[in-house]
Amino acid sequence: MRWKKVLFLLKEYMLVPVRLLITVFVASFLAISGPFGSYDALGPVERFLYWFTIVFMSVFVVNLGRAVAAVWLPRAGGGVATLFSAVLAAVLLPPLSLVISVRVFGGELSRLPDYSLIVLLVLAIVVFVGLLRDRLAGVLPQPREARPRLLARLSGPRNVKILRISARDHYVDVHTDRGRETLLMRFSDALAELDGVPGQRVHRSHWVATGAVSGYRREGARGLVELIDGSKVPVSRAMRAEVEAGPIGAKRGAKKRTGSRPRECRAPARP
Repeated sequence: MRWKKVLFLLKEYMLVPVRLLITVFVASFLAISGPFGSYDALGPVERFLYWFTIVFMSVFVVNLGRAVAAVWLPRAGGGVATLFSAVLAAVLLPPLSLVISVRVFGGELSRLPDYSLIVLLVLAIVVFVGLLRDRLAGVLPQPREARPRLLARLSGPRNVKILRISARDHYVDVHTDRGRETLLMRFSDALAELDGVPGQRVHRSHWVATGAVSGYRREGARGLVELIDGSKVPVSRAMRAEVEAGPIGAKRGAKKRTGSRPRECRAPARP
């Protein structure tokens, strides 16, 4: 379950136009300058592919570290996520870059740059891409997204996405892309504090965000909503017709049915 959330966050982090633009820009700059002998050893196309692979791999590993830290350490803050990403990059990127360099340069050790230079170069790429990303984020116009009031009640980071909400006695369980948190409040009050987040009440005790739905299917006389984090939420008979007529019902059959019985969300024990 947690690895599904990691993959979901990694996709969110990587598929950012600014980040992809920065990756291409840095790779193009390194391909034109040709540092560490790559200008003489490789042709223009080979140089660009080589440096694009190195830069993209660096960005991928750093964002993987961010996603893992966000899922396993949701309340640690951005500083811990940055530190974890840096450690992961320092451990994984230099040997991976060396392997790629050996393949590209034909295995001739005399043509390879010093290993310490590879370490410094990879770390420099990570730092430069991060600084450029932050600078562009401050210069480029950013869409102003209204945050639902319900997020202010959560103890973790505010930059999370609400996936679903479930009622349990006098409590509500708020499930986000970073985990679950239980709040002492009425279900109707929690829904009122969503402030227009696209979603639908599918059961007396369940609300799901439209953007978090990955599929919908029938289970006998009721429906079953499948979410991007792997959880499954039942649809009551009374609300099935309304759900199937809306955007959630439009995703019917989006995921193939497997032979095993799906794991449905159940009310957790009271904290």
